[in-house]
Amino acid sequence: METSTSEKVRSQPLSWTRVAKWLLVLLLLWILVQQLAQTLSVVGWAAFGPSVRNGSGLLFLGAAMLLMPLNWGLEATKWRYLLVSLGVQLSWKQLCRAVLAGISVSVVTPNRMGEYAGRVLLVRAEERWPVALSTLAGSWCQWMGFLLIGWPSLCAWLGRYYTHLGGWVWPLALVGPVAAVALSWSWDYWRSQPLPAWIKYLPLRTSWKTFLAPMRNLKEISGRELRKASVLASMRFVVYCVQYWLVLHFLGLNLSLGWGLAGIAAIYLVQAGLPLPPGVGLLTRAEMALLLWGDTAEAQAAILSGTLLIFVINLGLPSLLGMWFIVKKS
Repeated sequence: METSTSEKVRSQPLSWTRVAKWLLVLLLLWILVQQLAQTLSVVGWAAFGPSVRNGSGLLFLGAAMLLMPLNWGLEATKWRYLLVSLGVQLSWKQLCRAVLAGISVSVVTPNRMGEYAGRVLLVRAEERWPVALSTLAGSWCQWMGFLLIGWPSLCAWLGRYYTHLGGWVWPLALVGPVAAVALSWSWDYWRSQPLPAWIKYLPLRTSWKTFLAPMRNLKEISGRELRKASVLASMRFVVYCVQYWLVLHFLGLNLSLGWGLAGIAAIYLVQAGLPLPPGVGLLTRAEMALLLWGDTAEAQAAILSGTLLIFVINLGLPSLLGMWFIVKKS
């Protein structure tokens, strides 16, 4: 009598690759729990109670949670544009799983650098370099969004607090958007240029050539595709800012829409530019929010709790699903 499929699977020895993935996921889960515990020890549960008892406030929380799939859907769409330019076609199912795996590794690494490793884990060997390069290009596009939106927001807040800057604020605010537009539109020129001749004189030039050879594939991404991806990255940045604003409202901090979103964009720009360990980065974001709005004890409690809550919504919950996909991938 033939052995059933389930019995065949159970009879197969557990591969070292699968064991390594389980160990990796358990390590990621442990670090994530430690981060949350560390932050919760600072925040405490006190600020959540009044908001949960306030039924109308739950609408703000629900809206923030409903925007989470849009946030990561924009990221997957942005990444897809860049992947196609490098000749890789992944299904939406593969894209979403790789994005979630990237979240799982990135939440425990400084400035989310682990996103590269997480995505690479869920693709075939021949797709790994295009996946890594497109993720690199996607990070570049995200910085274009920071320059377009976050830089003017930061300048506006500086002008509000440092009134002696006077008429210099808005010319200074234009520097970021102008730089982003210039960099995006000059990409077609730079990608057509050969590698500089001085590279061959570098020490260990064989290793450099080995490393730079795949990097040349970035030239396959056209300026048009890069600009599309930058627009999607900017939209995603706006969605994140709206989510944070909604969470703060849920917790009782009633910020005006304009200055509230501008403050959140400025905070994220500064925090994204600092290569901080994950837990420290989360607390740093809270500290900057306290500088802007933490003038009362209630506001301070809302800011600390809101910073933790937006982390759980946008990164904590998706990372759990990403961990499952990492283990499931054979």
